[in-house]
Amino acid sequence: MAVEVESGVQSIQVGFYDESGNQLKLLEVEPKGSGGAGGDVPAGTPPSIWASWGLWAGVAGALAVGGTYFIMEAGNIDGDVQDARDAPNPNPAEVERLEENRDRVALYGVIGLSMAGAAAVTSGALLVFGGKDKADASGEAATEASLAPNIAPGHYGARFTLKF
Repeated sequence: MAVEVESGVQSIQVGFYDESGNQLKLLEVEPKGSGGAGGDVPAGTPPSIWASWGLWAGVAGALAVGGTYFIMEAGNIDGDVQDARDAPNPNPAEVERLEENRDRVALYGVIGLSMAGAAAVTSGALLVFGGKDKADASGEAATEASLAPNIAPGHYGARFTLKF
């Protein structure tokens, strides 16, 4: 949006109101178009790279390759566990160590493939719905899709949000 402002104006306030007349947000905007105070994105700014379906498709592919590697490696370690169990004199500590290693590597694979699925869903949603950069006839953003990975001790996952 563009608005002509007289040369002596120092600041502009833009207010957003709902249908009932309640003020939702009040922004201070500099007349030269340098953006609002408080970190608001100026009009005409290109969409974020995170709104690109291609980026999320690449992330999904990379996570799928990594997850597949770890699942294959867990299968190889399972063979080592079977060999250690079938040995003439099996060492229980060695068998337990190999089993723990196999379980840890398999968990990495499951996490990688799960995150790949979430990134693929995000990519598909952005491709189909167009993300934030496509607007409907009223000029408002039609849809929004986002993915936020959550990684903390004992917790791995992702939050996927799709708004219509």
